[in-house]
Amino acid sequence: MSLLDRKLNSIADDPREFISRLKLIDEKGIERKFNTPFPEQVLALDDFLSDATTVIHYKPRQIGDTTVAIAYNFDYLYWAKDPLRTLVVAHTYETTDAIFGKLQHFYRTLPQALKRDIARSNRKELLFDDTQAGFRCMTAGGRGHGRGWTYQRLHADELAFWPNAEDVWASVTSTLHEGPHKKIIIISTADGPGNLFHSKVLSAIEANRR
Repeated sequence: MSLLDRKLNSIADDPREFISRLKLIDEKGIERKFNTPFPEQVLALDDFLSDATTVIHYKPRQIGDTTVAIAYNFDYLYWAKDPLRTLVVAHTYETTDAIFGKLQHFYRTLPQALKRDIARSNRKELLFDDTQAGFRCMTAGGRGHGRGWTYQRLHADELAFWPNAEDVWASVTSTLHEGPHKKIIIISTADGPGNLFHSKVLSAIEANRR
């Protein structure tokens, strides 16, 4: 095995190393590598890399939690050998577009030595050609709610602000497949008591007390 091959394998085997090499556009509009994350993002990545099947983050604004969650799933699917699928559901069309833009930017700015071919990249889908692993980004309350694919992973963004959250949640989770790759990430700021996100947070707190 050549030195280059060994280096590539080491990157593939280390999520933190690969994610640190991804490029993003920061809050100042400057492109940079994801190698100087906020302390909150470091803690968030630790959560996502844990064995927990469901991770719920009740977050303040502007700490980049969504960015690190997307980077984590991008790493997971990029090196997967199976045709795994991740469904990303956001609360507005603007947020859906922004999240998908992060995915596309991660892919476009990869070094050529790391780049794999893609079978599809459009407004809401990114599919790798060789493994058929991929993402679909959708808006809560939009059409379809993930129908057409079976998913192993779900990123639910700003769940507290989803319209008709209970119905949308039932629809998107019905597409999830049980198995070793299953992961549900729920990220949201608060929108008062009584909504689906509030109940998920309370259930998580209760489960951690047991």
